Amino acid sequence: MNTIARGLEYLSNTATNAAQRYDYERTYKKTSYVIIFFTFSCIGWLWEILYTYLTEGQAANRGVLNGPWLPVYGTGAVMSLLVYQLLKNKRPTYLLGTIMLFAGIIEYATGVFLEKTYGMRWWDYRDLTFQLHGRICLRGLIFFGTAGLFIVYIAAPRIDEFTERFSSRFISALALLLLFLLIFDIITSSQAPNMGRGVTYTVFHTISPLIRNGA
Repeated sequence: MNTIARGLEYLSNTATNAAQRYDYERTYKKTSYVIIFFTFSCIGWLWEILYTYLTEGQAANRGVLNGPWLPVYGTGAVMSLLVYQLLKNKRPTYLLGTIMLFAGIIEYATGVFLEKTYGMRWWDYRDLTFQLHGRICLRGLIFFGTAGLFIVYIAAPRIDEFTERFSSRFISALALLLLFLLIFDIITSSQAPNMGRGVTYTVFHTISPLIRNGA
């Protein structure tokens, strides 16, 4: 555990040092949060496809929705920025730990909701060390925590800087269009979610009786 702690400390310090080149203390507009949300929702979707291809030899849409996005990644990105606003006067290590905590809550709660709603799970970490009910794992939390630091200190400021090249009217229209498409996808996917071989696992085949009964 000491090795993990030192590793996390090193990652947080590295992110902070790299971030000195960017205006990470900027104030984001509501439309900026929307653009950042969709940017990382799409990046997360692409990452899951690539990871699945590299580890399982097949490319598959790993999301519940049918569109090219995974909102849990976008939610994590925006959550990281909001957490930073609360902890901006704290050391990056506090930010890292808090992002990991909230990421775990979001992922765990999402997993429970999907299992109870559809009787399926879209991820299962039970074969990994340091996991909880197969819904979250330490490796994933470290990934989300370090990604959160990267988003706060480097990626989000650059994305916001890029969007400032366009008129506020254009960005607002784009944000509204993306939100409309997402809402439409949520409505349609709620009736016919993306699932099947290589994407989902039947809950009762992967969860122990204890968890099945409400743990």
